[in-house]
Amino acid sequence: LHTANLTQHFNQCAAQGEAVAVAGRGSFFAGLSDQPKAMAWAWGQEQPSMRAVLPEKMSSMCVTSDGAFVLGGGASGTLYGWEAASGQLLAAFGAHYGEVLSIAITDDDSRVVTGGHDAIVHTWELWEVLAAGTSTPATRQSWTEHSLPVTCVRCGVGGVAAHMVSVLSLIHI
Repeated sequence: LHTANLTQHFNQCAAQGEAVAVAGRGSFFAGLSDQPKAMAWAWGQEQPSMRAVLPEKMSSMCVTSDGAFVLGGGASGTLYGWEAASGQLLAAFGAHYGEVLSIAITDDDSRVVTGGHDAIVHTWELWEVLAAGTSTPATRQSWTEHSLPVTCVRCGVGGVAAHMVSVLSLIHI
């Protein structure tokens, strides 16, 4: 598309970039920026298909490749995990010492990568995150060399064997 014309409108979708997560080809989830709620929309539908009240406002969200589970990160540093179909909260634990700014899941759904305001990047096993309840699972790897908040994390293609994680931090000019 090169027209810059509005092609789709989603009612009540007031979310920031990292708090929007695409669930396959059929829908997307968004954590609202002005209140502790998440909503889901099906592509082509203006009205939300699902609404959920959350423990806090989500600053970042991510969905597994099959759309079965949603992860969200809050300003408190808590990482949350839900079952998408039922909305059941499966996990809520302290993942960072500051806001969880970005979440990514590897394309094989084996690992979760989080970046935070504390300038740390963590990797976790997805199944351990979803089974954690309120206990913090062990991280698989952490990078602490950043001096500024980590605002964006992305995983390469190839699952955990790809060994590629992209990280962006705030840069002062």
